[in-house]
Amino acid sequence: MCCNKGKHVLPQIEPTPTGIAELLNCRTRDGKKFLENIRSYNSTMSFTSLGAKIDTSVGNNINGAYNFRIHGTICHRIGSILPVTESDIAHPKFAQIYIYDSAAQIDQRQYHSPQLERSVLEKIQSILMETNPFVHLFRTMDQISRVL
Repeated sequence: MCCNKGKHVLPQIEPTPTGIAELLNCRTRDGKKFLENIRSYNSTMSFTSLGAKIDTSVGNNINGAYNFRIHGTICHRIGSILPVTESDIAHPKFAQIYIYDSAAQIDQRQYHSPQLERSVLEKIQSILMETNPFVHLFRTMDQISRVL
């Protein structure tokens, strides 16, 4: 793909990982469950939370897509990678979850979002472990923190 008469050439788009393509297929049980709760699955796998002053009064009194207006700066809050409070230790969130072993990660995600299917969470987690370099970074940070 190119733009501006060939002055800018875009790299080829990487193919969608097989596991994600399967989840986007609504003909399978896991695909149906994934598409029914796609925003929740996305949220539960997040490394950060959104920080912004949100005005929810815009357009939400009518039927249609959920929307909101943001005033000011948008930021991503990552917080402490190591759980500090009793609540964080009992139920870690966002990036804190990634330092735990695979089964504990799924358990914590299901604690925060009990409506999500364990089998779908396991597939997404497996895909992230194969393709997302940040997952490995957080795992490495956990290993380093245990040595210190």
